[in-house]
Amino acid sequence: MVDLPQHAAQVSIWTHFGDPRWGFERQFFLDFGSPYLFGYAVARLLASWMDVVLALKVTVILAVLALPFSLRRLFRRTGADEWWSLIGFPLAFGVVFYWGFLNFLASVPIFVLFLVEARDYAEAPSRAGAVRMALFAAGLYLCHALVLLFGAASAGLMIAEAAPGLRAAARRVIPVAVPALLALAWGELASAHNALAQHEIQWELGLQRLGRLPSLLFDFRSAPFDPRLPRDYAPFLLTGALVVALGVAGARLDRRVRAWGPAALAGALYLALPHMLRSVAYIYHRFAAMIVVCLLAALAATATGWRRHLSHGILLGCALGWLGALAVRFHDYDADARDFDAVRAVMQPLRSVAPLTFDLASPSFPELPVFLHFVAWYQAESGGSIGYSFAKGFMQPARYLPGAEPVMTPGLEWEPRRFNWRVDGHFDYFLVHAGQDLGRYIFAQATSPVALEAHRGRWWLYRRLGPAAASAR
Repeated sequence: MVDLPQHAAQVSIWTHFGDPRWGFERQFFLDFGSPYLFGYAVARLLASWMDVVLALKVTVILAVLALPFSLRRLFRRTGADEWWSLIGFPLAFGVVFYWGFLNFLASVPIFVLFLVEARDYAEAPSRAGAVRMALFAAGLYLCHALVLLFGAASAGLMIAEAAPGLRAAARRVIPVAVPALLALAWGELASAHNALAQHEIQWELGLQRLGRLPSLLFDFRSAPFDPRLPRDYAPFLLTGALVVALGVAGARLDRRVRAWGPAALAGALYLALPHMLRSVAYIYHRFAAMIVVCLLAALAATATGWRRHLSHGILLGCALGWLGALAVRFHDYDADARDFDAVRAVMQPLRSVAPLTFDLASPSFPELPVFLHFVAWYQAESGGSIGYSFAKGFMQPARYLPGAEPVMTPGLEWEPRRFNWRVDGHFDYFLVHAGQDLGRYIFAQATSPVALEAHRGRWWLYRRLGPAAASAR
């Protein structure tokens, strides 16, 4: 999960805010109106009984488990086979998981439950139902703004289709429309003066998105299918096996618009939304899982007897087999990541750290920058400041106070070769991830002594011994 260390830092700032031993209140302010709050709130609550890092990992586990259980609730409502909820296990480990989009990951099961409530309200509207929908939509706002907007659009489509006329439809969609409009207003206000939000829109449009769909559902690759890479076949084979299981189960599509409309909307958004907007990346990719969730909500099972049991066997085999393969893969990744703990153990607390990640990927995940944000684990466990933080954005609950953001060469977290001693030499520590010792090249222009403090595997920790560079103060 690429972004997970940054989320750990956010939770740590919230947990220790106001504690003078950490000093976070001198760097950050907290915004509890952020629509990225739910996942952090769960981790913050758990952090009352355990350390922050463990609390965040438990939150991730709960989010993964919540998807199949929420699907089971959906299938009870639609009358489909509850065994289909097993699809939720591999589906939870898609592009959203690998990139570490914690709040989106935690929001998908809530969206599934929202879909159930919306279907009930569309078919039997009432004042009590309208209140529940409004409260549910407000809750989705605190989960993730993007999920709220899609949920409101899906619910509005279902409600309008079931309404007897245009006037009734307009009246019944108010409970979901108002929170969605407020979310849009918040986005405009929060991003108006944020430098990161001024990035140009990146589209990446094209029908190649259709070919990428299985990889985004069950892996992290957004590149085209490469027949030379055996690993590229796995998501397609899993997709095929799940389609076979649904076919054996006699899956039939509910032809009412209120049933298939959300899936069609998710598909349209997947094909039309940009890759990046206002510094938020991998936007259309997130709707891959939404297509499947909404499509499953529109299906019913008709098979009985041996066909039903056979479909159960295929689904169970897919879930267990995929989870087993992931366990092996995660174990291999842990061997490389664990070396960081030994280096981290010698770092003094409350220092400043610059990331110099020359090797962004791991052999077990060769195309994913899994070590991009590892420096944030230090801030989560020991306080201090780091060169790049999510706190510089406009979406996170913990954000920098004016003038408190550390000076660092823009883009250094992605391209450490940009390191400039005159700009970046003021940090106390320099955390390097590389296959060899690059210290003499990195610090060739240093005006203060720099010493190798620790080394384990591909992790190299350097410490500045002299005073900070005058130009960086």
